[in-house]
Amino acid sequence: SDAFYGCTSLAYADFSTSLTDIGQRAFEGCTALKEIVLPDSVKNVGNEAFKECSAATKLKLSSGMTVVNNYTFKGCRSLPEIAIPASITQIGREAFYDCSAASMIRLHKDVVSVGDYAFYGRNSNSVIRWDECQGPDVVYLGKDALGAYGYLLAPINSAAYVYATTHSGIKFISTQVKLFVLRCYHIILKRPGAVDSEDNVDEAGMLSWCKGVVDGSQSGASLVSNFMNSQEFQKQENSNEEKVKRLYD
Repeated sequence: SDAFYGCTSLAYADFSTSLTDIGQRAFEGCTALKEIVLPDSVKNVGNEAFKECSAATKLKLSSGMTVVNNYTFKGCRSLPEIAIPASITQIGREAFYDCSAASMIRLHKDVVSVGDYAFYGRNSNSVIRWDECQGPDVVYLGKDALGAYGYLLAPINSAAYVYATTHSGIKFISTQVKLFVLRCYHIILKRPGAVDSEDNVDEAGMLSWCKGVVDGSQSGASLVSNFMNSQEFQKQENSNEEKVKRLYD
C-alpha cells in the first residue's frame, strides 16, 4: 500500500509476471504514468491503486482479476478505451469515475455488479458496449453506475435497458438496431461474413449509423437509402433486379 503514492515523475512501470497483488493507493497520483499494463498473474488490485493517473493512455487489465475495486482508476482521464476482461464480474464504486476521454467502454455478459458512479463523468459521445447484458434480476447497477450521458448498446429487457429508461441523458442503442445496421453491410454491400456478424465491418462506422438512428437523424429507410447510394454499392453496377432482391432481403 502507498508504495509509489504521489511519484509525480514516474512515467513507466514494468510489472513482473510473478506479481499477484498491488496494494491500496500503490500508484495513486502518479500523474506522469503513461501506461497501466497488468500481467495476467495479478489477482488483486487495491482501492485507489491507480487513482488520478491522469496521463495514462493505455489500460490493460489482468485476466486473473475478478473484481475492479472501489476508486481504482478514478481520474484516469486520458484513457481512450476501457475493456473489462471476461474474468471480471464486479466493478466497484467510482472505479472509473471521471475517465472522461474514454470513447469506448466494453463490458461482457458475466458482469453482474457495477457500483455507484462507476462510470460517471464519461463524455456524452462515448459508447458503453454491453451487447450481452443480462436482465435486472441478475445484474445490480448502483446509483448512476453507467454515467449520466452517452450511448449504451445492450439488449432490450436487460438491466442496461432499464437503466437507460431512468436516465434521460443516456441514448439507448438496442442490439436490434445494431443487427439492422449489420444487415445493411452484409446484404446491401455484400461484405463477407454472416449477416449478424461484425466481420469486415469497421466498428466506428457501424456505431456512427447506430447513433444516427437513435438520435433521429436517420430513419430505417434513409439508412438503407444511404447504403444503396454509397460509392461502394454504386461501383458494383448491380442490375435493377438485384437491387430489388437485396431490398427484400
